[in-house]
Amino acid sequence: MKLEKKTRNVKTSGTLDEGQFGISINDQAHVITILRDRLYSDKPLAVIREYSTNAVDAHTEAGIPDTPIEITLPKLTNPMFKVRDYGGGLSDPEVFELYIKYGASTKRNSNAVIGQLGIGCKSAFAYTNSFNVISYHNGKKTIYHAYIDESNLGKITKMSEQPSSEKSGIEIQVRVKPSDITTFQTTAKNLFKYFKVKPRVNIDINWKETNIIEGEGWYVPQSTGWGQPAIAVMGNIGYPINKNVIRQNKAWTSDHDTTLASGIVIHFDIGDLSISASREDLEYTESTIINMLNRMKAVREEINAELLKRFNDCNSQWEATRLRKKLHESLPSHSKSLAPTMWKGHNIHNPSVDVGEGNYLKVHHLHSYGSSRSELGKSSKIYISGFGAVFICDTTLAPVKRANALRHQHQFGDIIILTPTDSEDKDEQMKEAKRFILSHQMLGIPIHRISSSPYERAGYTKEKHKLLAKQSDAFFKHSGSSSVHKGWVPAEIDLEKEAVYIPLLRYEPEGIAGKIKSKDLSSIEAMVKGLTGKDITVYGIRSTKLDKVPKNWTKLDDLVKKECTQYIKSNKSKLIYENVAKTVRAQILRWGVSVQPLPNGKFKNRMHRLFCAAVGSIKSERRQQTIGRVVAYQRLTRHFGIKDELHGVYSKSTTQVIKKIHDRYPLIKYMTISNQSMHEILNYCSIMDRLRRDGNSSNRTNGRHS
Repeated sequence: MKLEKKTRNVKTSGTLDEGQFGISINDQAHVITILRDRLYSDKPLAVIREYSTNAVDAHTEAGIPDTPIEITLPKLTNPMFKVRDYGGGLSDPEVFELYIKYGASTKRNSNAVIGQLGIGCKSAFAYTNSFNVISYHNGKKTIYHAYIDESNLGKITKMSEQPSSEKSGIEIQVRVKPSDITTFQTTAKNLFKYFKVKPRVNIDINWKETNIIEGEGWYVPQSTGWGQPAIAVMGNIGYPINKNVIRQNKAWTSDHDTTLASGIVIHFDIGDLSISASREDLEYTESTIINMLNRMKAVREEINAELLKRFNDCNSQWEATRLRKKLHESLPSHSKSLAPTMWKGHNIHNPSVDVGEGNYLKVHHLHSYGSSRSELGKSSKIYISGFGAVFICDTTLAPVKRANALRHQHQFGDIIILTPTDSEDKDEQMKEAKRFILSHQMLGIPIHRISSSPYERAGYTKEKHKLLAKQSDAFFKHSGSSSVHKGWVPAEIDLEKEAVYIPLLRYEPEGIAGKIKSKDLSSIEAMVKGLTGKDITVYGIRSTKLDKVPKNWTKLDDLVKKECTQYIKSNKSKLIYENVAKTVRAQILRWGVSVQPLPNGKFKNRMHRLFCAAVGSIKSERRQQTIGRVVAYQRLTRHFGIKDELHGVYSKSTTQVIKKIHDRYPLIKYMTISNQSMHEILNYCSIMDRLRRDGNSSNRTNGRHS
């Protein structure tokens, strides 16, 4: 990037002597230490940012700007951060020139690349004392090792050179501390989301973002929260905009304030903005502020034009009102004024009208947060932006239930229900509904008849001749939602088939052994499958309707008790459990977790989570199935208050074994416990075991030779 040049005219007179500032040879180590160690406040970010942007610059200079660079983020089994580009690579003289000398840069004559300071390629020294540079150049692969030596100045050493058929380019390798692995991964995700060409990364990253509004080189992200700063992106790096600095400029207006308050992301051309030496912030020079204000003014005009187009495409005041409401709810509080308040001369800022007179018996408001409806009097206000549809009540058969089913089907939200005076003439009903909509400025709102929502009572159908329980009855199926009320939905069930049920009182299980909540049902169904190998679905029945339960249905706690008892009766159960417990305990202890047993020999709840996670690490399919049954049994007994006949097999001597494991696998104590990391943990243990075996084999061989 071209540097902003400052012209200085200096006049001197009457000088007796003069000297020139510089750096003495004796103080070089001190100054270089400041440049490499104290320049960056976020050292992991500096390492990722500097080498990634250098790689992007290499692709630009090589004429392949649309080719993604490759990033290897550290993992437990390979704690190494790597950046690989496919530019031209570097020769020996170029490596020794650029990587040794601070301030050396080849990028100050072009705004096509972001580099310019001659410091970034040494940024690894801000985090560690050494790193590797691998250059693929002219058919050779050369490895260099950069390190801080005794002089504290630093050196770079050529380690090896060999022929190579790999594509030209540079690879940087930086070893990462185990405790910083998660930090590197999180920092990289936040950094790379602003890259125009997303890099290829060795872990899954979801780059997709939902934007409220966007245009050429700018967008307002949906995820923006309160106080989220606007971002200026230049050279793939996002810099928070400090509006407290630029608002001091006389060109600052309230439009600038509103635009920045939206958390907008604006892209700038390289060279438009000045950056600080650390590249962590912008340098607010006069030219930077002017360029920023001019760009924001242009973006604001584009935002206004885009919003005008969206609202002009609306066919009615109701559509425009709904669009404004959606936009208003999405924008942060200080930028809500971006949403217009007028549409073709009509107010769309939450307009309201009176219910007034009309040829209908009643007007009801069906609320989205429940199944209840409230009647609206003739003087009641209707805020038209809050309603998603108008329903015509043309049936007396469970109109509210059917209206709710129709509302859920189309996801309408709040609804207006009109009950016309003439309940027979459907054409007249529709005309009256349209007159209501027209007089209440709701043209374009969907109209539905409640009778269009199907409704049947329980009974033998003519088609299937099967006894079915329908929506109006007492049978429910759990949707998996954590909400108590919304978790249960009416279910259609074949009552002739066997099934499992629980009584419900206020949408929570009643009369069940143990403390079971509705939200636990999904996991309980999985546990039963783990124990029996059979899929089950647990239905809920109102406790006042238990007389409708077929005789071939089984209560959930009765089923669990029966299956657990049958499992215990197996002659091999205890022996299997003891063998499994040893295997699983070994896996748990490898994690370095001190699990203290309770007096009765059981471990705390934490043990159960570790126990289940360890199951997935055992490769033998037969053994894994066996352990799955054991885990299911153990958890079901805990949930339903059944005596655990196998609890005595846990070992109580974990502390001493943990110490041995820590000595054998020293990095274990830094590892995060999760099902996802188990594979990496086992790989690490396997590598350490192999190294130890190779070392022992080498020692035995040397002993025989001696």
